[in-house]
Amino acid sequence: MANSLICSLTQSRVSSVLNRDVKQFGKKFMFDNNEETCWNSDQGACQWVLLDFPGSVQVSEVKLQFQGGFSAKFFWYCFFIIATLIVFLTPHPQLSHTGGPCGEQSKNTV
Repeated sequence: MANSLICSLTQSRVSSVLNRDVKQFGKKFMFDNNEETCWNSDQGACQWVLLDFPGSVQVSEVKLQFQGGFSAKFFWYCFFIIATLIVFLTPHPQLSHTGGPCGEQSKNTV
């Protein structure tokens, strides 16, 4: 399994938070390695996650996990040279996410 590129210096932004309740559903729960928590977006056709890495990264795969009962019809991602990854989430049933410590530039997972 590849190491995660997500670390304490990785900045993130999201399209929305369910009912603006960041204490219960905020983005901080995406990468806390706790299966009991998660980021919840508000309803809408296009939800997104933006990751701004502290330096250059080499992404070899992206894994997402959706909350039980929810899935996407489409998954679309964009990579920008400025070390930012934007993931547009329109749920897909066969995707999973893993979190972990900062990895090195090799086979890494976001």
